[in-house]
Amino acid sequence: MALALLIVGAMMIVQEPNIVDCNAFTAQCPVAFNTLLDTTAASKTAEEKAIFASQRANTENEVQSYCSCLSSCMNYFLVYGNNKTSTDKYNCFAKSVLAGAKGNSAPSNDASTGSNSLLGVTGQGTCSSCEEISGNEHKIFRALGGLALFCALALAVSATCEVKGVKMRNKCFSLCTLSTDVLVILLLAVATGIAAMGFAASQIACDPDKLSRELSKAGDASADSKDDGAAFYVFLVDLLSPLASGMCGQGKKFAIFALSSFVALVFTKLTVLATICICCKCTKDGSDKHDHNAKELQKLMYESDSDVE
Repeated sequence: MALALLIVGAMMIVQEPNIVDCNAFTAQCPVAFNTLLDTTAASKTAEEKAIFASQRANTENEVQSYCSCLSSCMNYFLVYGNNKTSTDKYNCFAKSVLAGAKGNSAPSNDASTGSNSLLGVTGQGTCSSCEEISGNEHKIFRALGGLALFCALALAVSATCEVKGVKMRNKCFSLCTLSTDVLVILLLAVATGIAAMGFAASQIACDPDKLSRELSKAGDASADSKDDGAAFYVFLVDLLSPLASGMCGQGKKFAIFALSSFVALVFTKLTVLATICICCKCTKDGSDKHDHNAKELQKLMYESDSDVE
């Protein structure tokens, strides 16, 4: 078990996730946004196109400002969906209008019209930047790797004490060995839970229908017509699909880790329960005169207490 945990722990630390390249995201955004503006301009009248063209000549900085805002608050359409006129610096609705997109002020955070989350990793509570989303995934991998390596070391020490007979020297050594295994159980339970949640989040990111619903809602919230909303949806899909793919790709690692830590958890728990049962004499272990290990363990637990008395 210690070796298995050592391997999966090293895997989580060495093979850290590459969720999204935030620099590439920021560089791609202005190009994609200008494509969006071209698409929305195609349906305008000749007079509207002339006005729109004259406005676009002076919006290059605004487009870049919107893209920087989007990178800083990738879930802005959730955070500010019911307050689109907010003057907060992370309210990208206002910046998208300045950049040339014709938005609307209608509240959009209505659970009945779609999902109020983005890829299952961020909601409408607070802004999440590209760096934060990518960095949080790295922190989770390092934390899981660290937990696995610590548990592997603890199990190796516990097994060595068992094989070398150290835990049979006195009651203190026996209790320390048992306490080490109990600590490992608690840490493995935490690690298994985190890995299971990571796997669940990756499966949400793998769901194209859910991503489509989320971004379709965001597109409608960012435009004043269905056609422009559809164009905004395509813009968001182009930008956020790599993020979804990156998160989806981590599912296998989370599954391997969760399975390995769960097996180690069950194994260690059974070992602890067996030791406790022997100490409490709730099994027949120790009743056989040839069962020396059980007899010695029970002797440590009970005779030392009678000596104190």
